[in-house]
Amino acid sequence: MNAEKTLPLLKVFSWIIYIGISIKTGTIIISYLVSIFVNPQASADLGLSLDLSSLMEFNPLYYHFMLS
Repeated sequence: MNAEKTLPLLKVFSWIIYIGISIKTGTIIISYLVSIFVNPQASADLGLSLDLSSLMEFNPLYYHFMLS
C-alpha cells in the first residue's frame, strides 16, 4: 500500500482510539467528582474496576493525588 491509502486509514484509527480514551477518562472524572461531592461510597466503583475506597478512608489527600 502506498502512503495515500495508508495515511487516511491511520487517521481514522487514531480518532477512534482518541474518542475511546476520552470516554474512559470522562467516566473516571465524573465518578471522582461524584465520590467527592455527592456520595463518598462511590469511591468503591470508579469505573474500569477501580476500587479506591480503602485509599479514600486511609487518607483523602492521597485519593485526590492518585486521581489527579
